[in-house]
Amino acid sequence: MWVLKNKLTAANELLKRQVRLVACRGWVPGKDFDDLHQAVISNDSLTLLLSVACYYDLEIDQLDVIGAFLHAKLAKPAYTKQPSTAVVPGKETWYWKITSALYGFPVSPKRWGIRSSDDILNLGFTRCRSDPYVFTLKVGKCWAVIGGYVDDFTILSNSRMGELQYLFGMAISRDRSKLQIAFEQTGLIA
Repeated sequence: MWVLKNKLTAANELLKRQVRLVACRGWVPGKDFDDLHQAVISNDSLTLLLSVACYYDLEIDQLDVIGAFLHAKLAKPAYTKQPSTAVVPGKETWYWKITSALYGFPVSPKRWGIRSSDDILNLGFTRCRSDPYVFTLKVGKCWAVIGGYVDDFTILSNSRMGELQYLFGMAISRDRSKLQIAFEQTGLIA
């Protein structure tokens, strides 16, 4: 099945249109997957990180990984019928072999979490003991903290990267002179 989605800016304006092939069925709990838990930054950790950044006037940046699940490999391949909109003539009875996680697979968030955590750790970051999706790195006088929520990452550092403006459906504004950060969700109000 194809899913269409509009991605909006913090001002609720159309940023881009997305289309994804989504797997919808064929997975059996206990047979095809067991643990579906995807580690994400806790609300307490995110609040603490943003409070520390505000107090010490640190840089807050964001990273949204495009097509995140496609970068994660499945533990074992999955097979699916060709979507009716993409059937190859002469091969109507053939199946697709899927080796990468897709949106809609129950195991995709977990597989992406493993892949992204491994990549962050391979960059030299250390995992926080109290929150498995918070990572820290210190090199000389430079340091950074990464908090992840599936494919969205918040990065705090004492060096410049790019201002955080939109996160988890919330517009974020900052007044450094007043040491304040504000969250706004008016775009979600119908």
